[in-house]
Amino acid sequence: MPASQWVWKLAVITGAYLILYFGFGQLVAWQNPALRTMYGNGANQEVFNNTILIPFQAGRSLLWVLWILPAIRMLRAKSWWAAVLIGLLLALPMNIVHAIPNPIMPDPTVRLSHFIETASSNFIFGLLIYWLLHRKHTSWVDLLGREKYPVSTDKPALVTK
Repeated sequence: MPASQWVWKLAVITGAYLILYFGFGQLVAWQNPALRTMYGNGANQEVFNNTILIPFQAGRSLLWVLWILPAIRMLRAKSWWAAVLIGLLLALPMNIVHAIPNPIMPDPTVRLSHFIETASSNFIFGLLIYWLLHRKHTSWVDLLGREKYPVSTDKPALVTK
């Protein structure tokens, strides 16, 4: 891929990670009253200080990309299956900590909320990373997987892959 393609793809990946991180945090995890209590209902400004949290999570998204790139290069499966594997690779290993009691999250409902939040958002994030980085895209049409020219309805389309 040319450098310009890397730049915009990494920018999209970083933005998507921030949306997934904060969106799933709000829509999934924050719905648990025990989790809100644990975090002081948002009153703990050290945890929710966005001037630190946003750059930290943006950097974290790029670390996930670096971690997953070798797996993308090694997979020789069909694209949809490889995307699922990358999604699972990002979703499951990091969430093992939510499966066992620990002193940071002793409440099982808090661990479950975080598991659902992070496993689902990171699975989607893995799909996105694979879709953007598994190959070079020549155009937006190519990226979106649409045909460059409309298919005539007179004859059946010949699909080659």
